[in-house]
Amino acid sequence: MPFEICWYKENYVIMIQFTGDVSEEELKQSVEEELKLIENSPHETVHVLIDARQQTSHPTDFLTLARILNPVLEHPKKGWTLEYGRKGKFMARLAISAVARLQRSKYRTFDTLEEAMSYLLEVDPTLRDIFS
Repeated sequence: MPFEICWYKENYVIMIQFTGDVSEEELKQSVEEELKLIENSPHETVHVLIDARQQTSHPTDFLTLARILNPVLEHPKKGWTLEYGRKGKFMARLAISAVARLQRSKYRTFDTLEEAMSYLLEVDPTLRDIFS
């Protein structure tokens, strides 16, 4: 399976790691699993880290991405989605960014996990004690 999903920090931050070519069906499955984790968290806000370093492709059609991603982007407990490692994949980054912006979702891209975590701790200072 081209994705793994788990808690990066139990009930606070989810980690999704994508590898290879991610199909439309696999992207749907990752969203379903992400939603389960978000819904089962006792906290008001759950953030998501996406490791795209090993991902080579995913659907880039705007309407397809919107249909697949909307349930998770619109979830009331969804916090920031911080993706890192997607270098040189301009169309893929543009497509996901456009869908996220349309939904007024909190989405940013970074080169490294360290940069993403630094930003997350800046925008949600309540996590500082949890990660210390």
